[in-house]
Amino acid sequence: MRQRRAIGLAIAGCCALVVVLTLEEILPGAEAFARLEQMTYDWRMRLLPRPDPDPRIVIVAIDDESLREFGVWPWPRDLHAEVVRKLAAAGARVIGVDMVLSGVSGFGKSAEDLMGGDEDDFFSLPEPSAQDEQLAEAIREAGCVVLASRLVIEEAHGTELGAEMVSADFPLYVLEDAATAVAPVNVPEDADHTVRRAWLVISHQDEPYAGFGAAVAALAQGEDPRAFALASERRAKGAVSRAGAAASFLIDYSRTGAEGFATVPYYQVARGELRSGAFRDKIVLVGATASVLQDMHYTPLARERGTLWRTFQTQIEQMAGVEIHAHVAAALLQGRFIRRVPPWMTDSLVLLIALLTVVLTVNQRPLVAMPACVAPLLLGTAVAGGLLFAYARVWLPVIAPMAVCLLSYLSTTTFLWLVEERLRTQIRSAWARRVSPEVLDVILGNPEMAHVQGQRVTATVLFSDLRGFTSMCHAMEPEQVIELLNTYLTAMTSVIRRHGGTVHKFMGDGLMAVFGDPVRHEDHADRAVAAALEMHGEMAKIAQLAPPKTDGQPGMGIGIDTGEVVVGDVGSAEMLEYTAIGRAVNTAARLEEMNKQYETATILSRATVAHMQQSVPTRRLGLAEVRGIPEPVEIFALAPGEPRADLERDQRVAPPTKERE
Repeated sequence: MRQRRAIGLAIAGCCALVVVLTLEEILPGAEAFARLEQMTYDWRMRLLPRPDPDPRIVIVAIDDESLREFGVWPWPRDLHAEVVRKLAAAGARVIGVDMVLSGVSGFGKSAEDLMGGDEDDFFSLPEPSAQDEQLAEAIREAGCVVLASRLVIEEAHGTELGAEMVSADFPLYVLEDAATAVAPVNVPEDADHTVRRAWLVISHQDEPYAGFGAAVAALAQGEDPRAFALASERRAKGAVSRAGAAASFLIDYSRTGAEGFATVPYYQVARGELRSGAFRDKIVLVGATASVLQDMHYTPLARERGTLWRTFQTQIEQMAGVEIHAHVAAALLQGRFIRRVPPWMTDSLVLLIALLTVVLTVNQRPLVAMPACVAPLLLGTAVAGGLLFAYARVWLPVIAPMAVCLLSYLSTTTFLWLVEERLRTQIRSAWARRVSPEVLDVILGNPEMAHVQGQRVTATVLFSDLRGFTSMCHAMEPEQVIELLNTYLTAMTSVIRRHGGTVHKFMGDGLMAVFGDPVRHEDHADRAVAAALEMHGEMAKIAQLAPPKTDGQPGMGIGIDTGEVVVGDVGSAEMLEYTAIGRAVNTAARLEEMNKQYETATILSRATVAHMQQSVPTRRLGLAEVRGIPEPVEIFALAPGEPRADLERDQRVAPPTKERE
């Protein structure tokens, strides 16, 4: 057992190492692990309770109704100027415009004007249109407008060293100069095109820019966007991931839909249809929510219709970019950050789960370990991940611990199966020639019997020995002697096995058998006596095979005693023998020797006759002195044709003095 546990611990370490190396992308499968973990993250975000949306944030939505009202997009910039003025007049604290207003407005401009100034001057800037000037003036008067830019980070290919390229798209210079801040509105997407993170800080030409949500949150609190973003990165230690020129954090999404952020259609603001106080001291985000404007994104909160998997993308509701920025700003204003446990903690958990799984599986049968240990570990990991996410805003990876749990269980189960098969092979090899197939099946159901420690059992011991074998050896060739002896032992072994006995050893022309071990039989005495009777019948057949020139026909003597014996493996480290020792063994051996003195074929002890449940003809021989036994032993002869002897008689009878040959 100690060796099995040591090997089990080694298996746990190997399984944990495989999972950790996979997580570190040293072994293949890291992408699959990451995808499955992201799915569990989405389920936690979707199923667990979400915080209420921040009431300080209002969305002005460029929705389908507004498109029907004002026609095909893009709209004239003087319309945007009118909306900015009305929002500022309504008391908006911050106005975030989620539209990249780059280039000169095409409304009221000729193609030559749109191409820029002097065509011979490469660095000349295009002249803003009247609508651009109107929008710039409205932004300047409001004094609280954040305009959108786009900074896209891409990996540079074709170079020996890894590098990043940042492509930028900024608002028209007159609009940028008029704005309070300019911030990137594009959001990072994971490999499955899902937005789980937002930029906190992203650099362009060595100048850091706060993300759009961070910028509006900073201005709402009267802080500089860059200083606020950098301070948030320090404050949210463990929740911000930095990669090169950008730092991002997991978005703690609030409730959506009918319970989401307050939303007002764009056309109502443009017409001045404003509810009193709707925008006072609010963060107002203006952006597209109509799907035709293609600013829709998959998020963990995407509600799936009729399927658990994102097999059919059309069945998933997407979230508008402006709403994502609202969630980002709300999380930063409220200081809500989702922290992922550090890698060393995940690795430690993987190792702990592997050790627990292996120890529990080794100590119990695999079929018992699955519902009793492995299933609770899997469920406990999932519950712990959900509770930490819901109440502590901690993302505990669950796929890696679950994977190592299953891997450890399967590996340990395979190891135990191989060990058990090896033990069964050893047992079958050790017992196949000693016991009957029926008894062997019972033994094979107990793998611990491959090596048996000493134990006390009550059993019946049988010794048998050939008579006249010495003279027969002189009359036969050696090969004939061995052939006849093997025939005799084969026949006797078959009889013993048929009656459920175990042949412990061969001693020249004799053998020792035990009934009642290793398989327990309540009628072990009856089995031994029945075997003795059948053995004499088989001996009569074998005697016919003896050469005619031998002196008389060979016979057989049997001694049987019942009592407590000690059974177990005895021997050295290189060779073991399963045997029985004790008084009953010695007595049975002596009784077998006494058959010649009493001129009997089988002698039973009183203990054997007392244990017999069936009535078998016996003849009482009386009390006899048995060598090695301090007190006299009452003995009986197995005598077919005579009634069973009375056990109550107590008459000492001296044995005959005839010498053994």
